[in-house]
Amino acid sequence: MINYRYIEKLKKYIYLDGSIIPKKENKVKTKKQKLIAKHIKIARFLSLIPYIRKDKR
Repeated sequence: MINYRYIEKLKKYIYLDGSIIPKKENKVKTKKQKLIAKHIKIARFLSLIPYIRKDKR
């Protein structure tokens, strides 16, 4: 289950520069990728996730 409150799960789908990892690299279907992107954008808006990541995974 993906939700904007689960920050650690969402960080798996973000590159170090802050961009969202594409669907082909995630190996997920279109519907789930759209859901992931939606929740990442919500978490960014609420300042739960920075727009640019500086830490290492």
